[in-house]
Amino acid sequence: MNTKRFTAVLLVGCFLLSVALATVGGVLLHRGNKLCVKFLEDWLLAISLLILAGSTSGIYCFVKGYKKLYLFCLLAKILLSLLLFALLVAFSLLVVGSHGEKWWTKKFLNYERWQNMENCFRENSVCRYHLGDGCCKQPPNCGFKEIASSPNLDCLRWDPNPGKLCFACLSCRAASVHRLRVDGRRFLAPFMVSTVLLLVLAFVLGYLHVKGSTVGTPPVSQPLPLPQIQEQQPQEQPQLAQQPPPEIGMIYLS
Repeated sequence: MNTKRFTAVLLVGCFLLSVALATVGGVLLHRGNKLCVKFLEDWLLAISLLILAGSTSGIYCFVKGYKKLYLFCLLAKILLSLLLFALLVAFSLLVVGSHGEKWWTKKFLNYERWQNMENCFRENSVCRYHLGDGCCKQPPNCGFKEIASSPNLDCLRWDPNPGKLCFACLSCRAASVHRLRVDGRRFLAPFMVSTVLLLVLAFVLGYLHVKGSTVGTPPVSQPLPLPQIQEQQPQEQPQLAQQPPPEIGMIYLS
């Protein structure tokens, strides 16, 4: 297999990985909208779609022979893949990691944000998607007689109204964080593997492009040295011996 065919196979592989990333990002965003629990899903899907656009443009430029545009698409794909990898690392540390639950509860589940999530719960009827007992069912040990004397404040927040239920309960916040962590563990592995494979293929394509541009150009020919012209000294012409002029004598007539 020559280099051009191998490059075409790698470009198709990058395109398929980009489709996989966009698909997983779309599914994750859909679940986040339905359950009203989102973190970086919007950013993950946006970057995945940009990578998909870069992969498609790279194939087009490669087929048409647009070398500069192809190189630009390749560099953009590498940078976007690195950014996506950084977001996935942040997602794994802050949401899936051991300290993610405390960080999420302190930073994101504040009062203002939780009010928006409660409105989202009412609009999307999240109890149909089994968000958890902490949001949709009355807390335990909260009978009608024990509500006033119960130390559990969620008993006072419980409302049998289908639009309220236990959406204001602390147990509902804990259930939301748990759902976020479960979805994160489920989708993080395919997202991370696809991104790493995409980065490897992109770097291999960059290497092949640089190697091909280097091999395809003829070597720079060095100018031949000019022959040194030796200055010929003028040869001395042999001097003719000067004969003395004949003596003019007296001519006597006899």
